[in-house]
Formats: sequence, structure tokens, C-alpha cells
Amino acid sequence: MLAPGVERDTWLDRLARLDESLAGAKRVHASHSALVDVVEWDGVATAIKRVPSRTALQHMGDRYRGSPARRALECGIYLQQHGIGTPRPIAAVEGGDDGAAAGGLLVTEWLGTHVSFKDCLVALLSEGGEAPEIVALLRVVAESIRAMHEAGFVHRDLGNQNILVCREEGRFHSVALIDLNRGRIRRSVSLQERALDLSRIYLPSDLRRIFQEIYFDAPPPAAFRRAEAARRLRFAVHTGTRKFRHPLRTWRNRNKQQDDYPPPRDLWIWDPRSVQAVAALRGKDRRRLMSKRDWLDILLASARSALPVQREAKQLLDNAFQAPVEMAGRIGIAISDTPATATFEDGCLVELGPLHVLARFYAHQSEVEWKATARRLTHLHSTGHSISLVLVQNRRAVKDLSRWRAFVAFVLERVGGIATDIQVGQAVNRTKWGVWSSRDYAGLVRTAAEVARAYPDVKLLGPAVIDFEPHYLAGMLAALPDGLTLNGVGHLLYVDRRGAPENRQGRYDTLGKLAILRAIARLAPQTDDRLVITETNWPLADTGIWSPICSPYLYKGQAVAGGVDELTYGTYMIRYLLIALCSGLAERVCWWRLCAHGFGLVDDKDPEHPRKRPAYEMLLHFVRQVGQATFTHRPDTPSGVHAYSFSGGPSGSFTIAYVEKNAGSRRLELPFRQALDACGRTIESFGGELPADGGPIYLMG
Repeated sequence: MLAPGVERDTWLDRLARLDESLAGAKRVHASHSALVDVVEWDGVATAIKRVPSRTALQHMGDRYRGSPARRALECGIYLQQHGIGTPRPIAAVEGGDDGAAAGGLLVTEWLGTHVSFKDCLVALLSEGGEAPEIVALLRVVAESIRAMHEAGFVHRDLGNQNILVCREEGRFHSVALIDLNRGRIRRSVSLQERALDLSRIYLPSDLRRIFQEIYFDAPPPAAFRRAEAARRLRFAVHTGTRKFRHPLRTWRNRNKQQDDYPPPRDLWIWDPRSVQAVAALRGKDRRRLMSKRDWLDILLASARSALPVQREAKQLLDNAFQAPVEMAGRIGIAISDTPATATFEDGCLVELGPLHVLARFYAHQSEVEWKATARRLTHLHSTGHSISLVLVQNRRAVKDLSRWRAFVAFVLERVGGIATDIQVGQAVNRTKWGVWSSRDYAGLVRTAAEVARAYPDVKLLGPAVIDFEPHYLAGMLAALPDGLTLNGVGHLLYVDRRGAPENRQGRYDTLGKLAILRAIARLAPQTDDRLVITETNWPLADTGIWSPICSPYLYKGQAVAGGVDELTYGTYMIRYLLIALCSGLAERVCWWRLCAHGFGLVDDKDPEHPRKRPAYEMLLHFVRQVGQATFTHRPDTPSGVHAYSFSGGPSGSFTIAYVEKNAGSRRLELPFRQALDACGRTIESFGGELPADGGPIYLMG
């Protein structure tokens, strides 16, 4: 049987000499279900798929449906006629006494530039592929499958290995579907049939969510989700019982080397747009894989310290804002590792003055990138900036401590002498960052401490817990190796989900959270009494996939919950700095970060034309007024009004005041000679009425 448009005489002659051609063919696939050889005829590569003889039961079905080769040819012709990617069908050859007992031969175009969807995924997930590249792969495959279904075709064997993708210059395109012999042609494809096809595709659970949202360009319908889950479970049971159904085949293949997907705990995906690791698994799957012993250890450590920490935190709150605080060196800003904005950022740092600078070194990057960051920090240090570092792990470094040791040694050799603090690890209570247990982190910090012994002035911070999860902080500190003492707690304290920094999460507002964290640092024998906030910000609204609270894929019209406008971002930043630093609870706060489209003081989506946001102007004015001043006290104010008084600034004494947004405008009775807004602009005819928008007002004495 020949496909339409095939040169009949030429191909009949070639098929007549097929045995001779196969003798010198290249075998590209061999399994119990098929052999595939590649033959070149007149310089054109052709795939010859041989389907083995059929069982008696299969043979009975083939009497009505045709052999697998014939069915595959007919399905391939249908897909090609409807513009769906598949290798160009050429011919099918049936054998056997009645023409159907054998599976036959299928002749198609050989797509030598294509690789399977499975191989693409294995490479990306094993080699640290980045989120935009993975999403691009999922998009081209999902959209092709949707087009197949819209054309009225159900594949019914749509495993990752049966989807071919062409990749050229980092771009995925030209999806081609193979193994079509089980396919069915329909007038329209039902949700249940769509679920059947999509249930055969393997993806880590959160990538599967993204894949299905791309397919529907919306959240999948509930009926589809139920059908897909049932089909997936059924197929999992079928796969799991294969060794019982086919024991001889399983035994024969026991030593066969297979390139397979990395284990779920070893998945690690980086997203350069939101500048963070991305979870490949849904929450329930992550929790299932986490160490139950770790949960118990954390619970016990937290329970043992709970009452002492509460008492100490109460004492700290009673003493907050009571002592003068010199503000020099307490305000930090994180810089990016993007070469396109480095010069612009360095210019901003000149304008901002001698701020403390924080930089990340990433274990997943190359020595070239580490060297560039080190050179830049050396230059910034020479111009008057103090420096601190964050050593960011990936899963490969967690598993291979020799790799982590080499990374730490490389960084310290170049900048260990200029860094005041080095935070070991990043967000260790989030498995997407590669740390699945306190023992994982203990290995990282122990190795870093061993390398740091050669640098006596280096101060190590940790354990780099993110958000307000004091039980994790207590548990991680308790799990540190015996004899290892950190020089302080480095903590990533975000409060953005509660809105304003004065808002509460249960019993605790930002001040209360800082008191708990500082109390743990003060009481834990594994660390010195220091609390450094090494990362915080508010995500910005309407920044889409660049926002740190957003999925790396958004379907059309998807609303992203959370995020604030640019003006609110700036006012919350100033208020957070005032609370954390003037209370004396945090030694330093490093803002994350200077340039970033989704969360930075500067919008760098167009790196050729970075745009300073209002928050940049607010920080610039704050640093100029407060950076070398001393906090003295908090004046008495009405409920909902906050005021912080300083002395020693460039303009003498002054007070920063604001009103909580839900408290309405309030009048503040304080002497002043001039009022400035958060960006340093003079407010004409200011009579002491604080605006209800929560913006800080500078009352210059």
C-alpha cells in the first residue's frame, strides 16, 4: 500500500529489493514491539519499521482493522492531510498467509533532526535546564497535541517517546507524532479521549499542570481532571505490574542501560526571569518526599525552645526602639549578576553612596560568571562599599559535596578577604532550592566552614530560612554539626503576603516576627547573637512571569494574585527598614534587589533603557538623610501613626512619620521647619496632616 503522491514505480522497485537494502541499514531502535532501521535511497533517509508477528488474539482483531503497519500508514496519511506533524508516510507492506497475521513493515520519512520529547526532557531536567526553555518545549508539544485533537484524531499511545521535536539554535519546533497504529479518527474528540492521550505523558506534577494549562489555554475543566487522573492511575498500575505480566522480558532487560528521568528529589530548575529556583512538583508531592524524621526533629527542637524563645522575644519587644541606633552600614542593597545592567547598577551605587552591597554566587553557574561577579565586587569594595555574599546551592552541589567544596573555595579565594559576611545556602526550607532535609544543609555548612578556616576574618551566616517559619530556623540550627558555630543568623524575611509591614500574620506583625527570630539567634548555642535580613521585597503587580510569586507560565487572561503597585512598593520598603533597623532587632537589611523587572528598585526588562522606579528615589532620599544619622526615639503618636526621630543627619534632626493606610489621615503635632515627601520633594503648605496613603513624610527640624 502506497501513500498518495508517492512515485509508484520507484517505490515498488525499492520495496522489491528491501532485503538487500536492509542488509546495510543503520539500526536506530530495537524493542519487543518493533525494529526500526534507516535506509538511504538516492540520498534520502527513510525509516523502515518492522512490526513482529501478532498473537492469535491480535490476529483476529487485525482481520477487521488491518495490520499495525497498514493502520499506521492510514493514520499518517490522515494527519498529513490535516496539517498535523508526522513523518511523511510512504508505504506499508503486509505479510502472512492472509496478509494480516504479521505486523508488517511501515515505510516513512526519517526525521534525523528530531529527538523524542522524552530525550529533550531528560536532558533539560538532568542538566539544569532553565524554566523559559522548558516552558517553550511544553508549549510547542501541548499546542501540537491540541491541534491533533482538533483535527479529530486520538493517538491512544501518546507516551513521551512517541512525540518527536526538532531543536535548532535553542528553539523547539516541528513536532512530529509517531507510532500511530493505535490511533482513531473521530468527528470530534471528547474530553475523556483527550484525557486518555494526555494521561500517557510523563511530566513532574507541576510541569504537568503547566502543560495542561497550555493545552487548554485555561485551567483544565473539572471533568477532564477527573478523567485524566483516573486514566493516569490506571496506566500507573498497568506499568507497575508489567514485571508480573512479562517476567521473561523483564529478566532479559534487567541489565539494559536506560536514559531515564532524574529522581523527583533531584529536579532543579532555574528561572532567570524571577531569579529563583522553580518547583517542578506540586505541594502534596513535595511533602510526600520530604524526610519524616526531619519533620520530627524540627518539631522536637521547636518545642524545646518555644517557651524560652517567647520569653526572650517579649523582653526584646519591651526594649525595642529604646536605645539609640547608628544607621551607618545597616542598609544593604543586592545587585544582579546580569552583565547587561552591571554598568548601570554601578552608576546607581555611586549615586546611592556607600551602601552595603550583597551579591549572590550561584553553584549552577560557570567559573566565567563567578569570576565576573568577583571582579565587580572587588571594584565596588575599592570604591567604599562593604560587601557580603550568599553562596547559593543547587541540587547537584547538595548531593556532591566535593563540587560544593570546589565552588566555595573558588569564591573565597577571590573575595573571601573583602566580605564582611557570607551566608551559606539559600531558602533551605524550600525543597525547590535542592535541600530536602536538615542533614542536606548540615553537609553544605560543614563543608563551607572547613574551607573558610583559611580565612579567619570570614563570618558565616545561616541557616538561610525564608519567610516566617521559626520552627524551621530552630530545627536547622539544632541540626548543625557538633562544634560548628555560625557568626549570626542570616534570614530571608518576606512579609508581602500580609500587605503592609504593620499587618499581622496570626499573632505577629513584622516587629513581632523579628523579635522571635532574634530571640532564637540569642538563645541558640549554634550561632552568635546577630540577625541579618539578607533578603526581602514586595513583588510588583502586573509584571507577569517576572514576578517571584508567579508561575513561569501564564495562560491568556490569567490574573496573578498578590503584588503591589510601584508607589506602594516604595512606601512599604521605607517602613520595613524603619521597623527592622530602628528597633535594634536586625543588624542589617539587604533589599532584594537593585535591578529586576518583577521586584526591583529599577525596571530592567529593557536592559538598554533601565527605568528607575519611585522606590529608587525613595531609597536614595532615605539613604541621604538616614544613612549616617542616629535613630534616637519614637515620639508619642495617635493610634495608627508611626514616627521615628533621628539626629546627626546632613540637615540636623528630623522625624519620619507615616500613617497606616487603613487608619485614615491623621494630624501629627510635631515641630518642623520643612516637610518633604518620600522622594525628597518639598510639600508646600503642609500643616501636619499625614496623608492616608501611608507614604512617609520627612519633618525636618
